[in-house]
Amino acid sequence: MLLRHTLIYFFAKFGPGLINLLALILYTRLLDPQAYGRFSVIFSLVSFFNIFLYYWLRVSITRLRPRYPDPAQGLGQAILIGFVTASLLGVLPFVGALVWFSDGGWLVLLALLLMWSLGGFEMTLELLRSGARPARFGVTSLVKSVAALLISLALIEAGYDSVVALLMGLLLATLLGIVINLRLWREMIRPGPHIASRLRELGHFGWPLAVNFVLLTLVSVTDRIMLSAISGDSEAGIYSAADNLVQYSLPLLMVVVNLAAYPLIMQAFENQGEEAARARIRHHFLLLFGLGLPSSAGIIVLAEGLAAVVLGRDFSTAGAELIPYIALSAFLLSIKAGYFDLSFQLQRNTLGQVWAAGAAAAVNILLNLLLIPQMGMQGAAIASVAAALTAVVISALLGRRHFRLPFPRQDFIKIAAAALMMGGVLWIIGFAPGVVGLLLGVLCGLVVYGVMLLLFNPGNLTYELARRWRRVKSDA
Repeated sequence: MLLRHTLIYFFAKFGPGLINLLALILYTRLLDPQAYGRFSVIFSLVSFFNIFLYYWLRVSITRLRPRYPDPAQGLGQAILIGFVTASLLGVLPFVGALVWFSDGGWLVLLALLLMWSLGGFEMTLELLRSGARPARFGVTSLVKSVAALLISLALIEAGYDSVVALLMGLLLATLLGIVINLRLWREMIRPGPHIASRLRELGHFGWPLAVNFVLLTLVSVTDRIMLSAISGDSEAGIYSAADNLVQYSLPLLMVVVNLAAYPLIMQAFENQGEEAARARIRHHFLLLFGLGLPSSAGIIVLAEGLAAVVLGRDFSTAGAELIPYIALSAFLLSIKAGYFDLSFQLQRNTLGQVWAAGAAAAVNILLNLLLIPQMGMQGAAIASVAAALTAVVISALLGRRHFRLPFPRQDFIKIAAAALMMGGVLWIIGFAPGVVGLLLGVLCGLVVYGVMLLLFNPGNLTYELARRWRRVKSDA
C-alpha cells in the first residue's frame, strides 16, 4: 500500500514540480538577481507568517481527521474557526509594515492577501491528503502551479513590475486552487456539538509542532533575508535561485514518500498499535533513504550541469558553488521532518521537537552573522548545513525517549554504499555541463544505482520485485 500511495503522490507532485522548475528557468532569465532577490525576500516573509499562523491547523488535520471522520463531530467547523481567527491576527504585523514602509503600501497589501490565500490553499491540500484523495491533490497542485506561471508571465509581458507580477500570479493562482475545492469545505463544515473540544485538541497537538516548524523555517528564510540586508538583493537572489533549484528536486522526492506514509503510519498506530506502526516505519525508512541518499549524491556531483541548464547566465556560476551545500542541508532537514520527528508525533509529545528546531535556528542565525560578512553566499550555505545537522542530531537523541524508531542498520549501509558508488562513477566520468551532459549523467546515475541496489539487496528488494512481477503476470 505504501508503494502504491507513494507512486500516486509522486505523479501528483511531479507535474507541479516540473512547472515550478520551468518557472525558475524562465524567471532567472527574465529577472536580474536583484529583482529576483527582492521577490524572494518578500515571499520568504509571507511564507514565514503563513507557517506561524496556520501550520498548527494544517498538521493537526492529518493527525486528527482519521479519529473524527464524520463532519458532524465538529472538526471541520473547528478548523474554519481557527483559520479565521489566525487570519485576523495576521493583520497586525502587516499593519506594522505599512507604518514602517509607507512608500511600499501596495506591496504590503499584496503580501497580506497572498498570506491569506496561501494559508487557505495549503489547508485545502491538507484536507485532500488527510481524506486520501491524492488524485485531486495532484490536480489542485498542478492547476495552481500552471496558473501562477501563466499569470505572472502575462503580467510581466503587460509591463507590470516583475516583483508585483510574480506576487500577483501566486495570489490569483492560490485563490483558484481554493475555489475549485469549495465543495470539499462545504462537506467538512457542519455544525457539531464538540467544537470547543476539537479546537482544544487542534491547539494541543498543533501548536508545539507549529513552534517547531516556525523555528525550522527561520533556518531557510533568515539566510536570504540576512544576505539581502548585509550583501544586497543580488546575492539574495542568486542564493534563492540555487535554493529553489534544489527544493524543486530533492525534497520533492522525499516529501512524496512522507505524504504517502504519514497517514498510513498514523492509522496503523491508532488502530493496530505500536508494532504495526513500526512495521510501516521500516518500509517508510527504506523508501525515504533509498530515494534521498542517491538523489543528494547526484545533485552534488552534477551541480555544475544543473546550474548551467536551469539557472540564467547571471545566476549559474555562483549558483553551482552553492548547490552542494544546499542539497546536503535539504537532505538532513527532510530526514528530520520525515523520519526522526515521528517519535514525537506518534506520542503527541511534539514539544520535544521545539528544542531541536530552536537550537538549529540559533546556530543558523549566529553563523550567518559571523560568516556572511566574510564569505557572502557561501557563508550562508555553510550555516544552513550546520543548522540542519544540529536539528537532526538533537531530534534523534530526544526522540528516543518517547518512541524508539526502527533503524534497519544493514539496509542503511547497503543504500549508502550504492549511493556512494553511483556518486563516485559520476564524479570519475565528469559529464560536461549542458543539457546532453546532464541527461547522460542522470541516466548513468539511475543505471549504476539500480544495479548496486540489486547487488546489495536492501530490504530484500529482489524478492519483493520478483513477487510483484509474479503478481503482474498472474493478473495478466
